[in-house]
Amino acid sequence: MKVLQLTNPMQLAEEGVRMGNCVATYSAQCATGNAYIFSIRDASGKSCATIEYRLSRSATGLPEFILIQKKGFQNASPDTKCDEALHALHRYTKSPESRHKMLTLVVYQKASEFGGADMANKYLRSLTFMKFLEKEAAGRINFEQLVTKAIEQEKIFQQL
Repeated sequence: MKVLQLTNPMQLAEEGVRMGNCVATYSAQCATGNAYIFSIRDASGKSCATIEYRLSRSATGLPEFILIQKKGFQNASPDTKCDEALHALHRYTKSPESRHKMLTLVVYQKASEFGGADMANKYLRSLTFMKFLEKEAAGRINFEQLVTKAIEQEKIFQQL
């Protein structure tokens, strides 16, 4: 199984056709960072689940991803064959490492929301974290790579 973050209108439209759902209508929300959409694909590349997360603040003030919905074909429950990838993605989104990385995204979103593009750009320029943002596809976290890594690590721990 493979987890893919869908970040542009073309990917969202293709997923909507594959899964018979309305995920294509989320392109504006994804572009602004208000929604994070993922597709779980099997080894042949066939979609088996579409997942939506949103950023929120936990009781401790750190950002966290909240699972909004996970849907299978035509909005049915996802097939159990994608459970391992779903659980790995969910565990990663709850990890301290991902919460720390998300903090920068939340601050950027708030700077953009309240101060406009100029304020957001000033914030980005002041960040020593800028290299992280560039590596992570201009402010997006590469979940495909991180989930694959988490699954590999989990398999190693299970063997011990």
